[in-house]
Amino acid sequence: MSTESPEYTEVGARLAGEYLFGGLIAFGVMVFSWLVSADCYFSSRIYNATTAMAVAWIFLYIAVAVTVKSFSSSDDVARKRVAARYVVFVIYAPFVVFSLLSLLVFFTSRESVQVTTQISATGPGRSCRKFVDFYNEPTRRVLHVCHDKSLWIGKSGEFVVIDEKVGPLGVRILGIRRQT
Repeated sequence: MSTESPEYTEVGARLAGEYLFGGLIAFGVMVFSWLVSADCYFSSRIYNATTAMAVAWIFLYIAVAVTVKSFSSSDDVARKRVAARYVVFVIYAPFVVFSLLSLLVFFTSRESVQVTTQISATGPGRSCRKFVDFYNEPTRRVLHVCHDKSLWIGKSGEFVVIDEKVGPLGVRILGIRRQT
């Protein structure tokens, strides 16, 4: 059993600071975007692109993991530091990209639109007390909206009016109400 204690070096301290700084930046962007753009939904084009990016991220992560393993076997400190930076970048990148895209949807949605549509599903679930599923024409896809903000929830088959702001990247839902 080894009783050696870890060695604290200037390089290790700088690397720990880089990890902390990168994590705080990524966490800050994610929290800000989740708070500001909670009711923002991507258009089908952007949604498909984010799905493709998620698949590409998996392959990038595997490639970086294999490369880092080969770097970590060497004794070169500079190569280990570069490998650690790649790992941090690959881990945080998809979260930051998704958060920035959500913020772009929030800030570029300008045109106010009212859409009348039929509810396809309702109920509790998916970490939501009430949800509503419906087809949204501006995004050209079915949206799953957490509708905890009001006490009313429609039933499947009912028609609702959705107040939203539409932009080039998606929509921001302002409210859902019964059709009168």
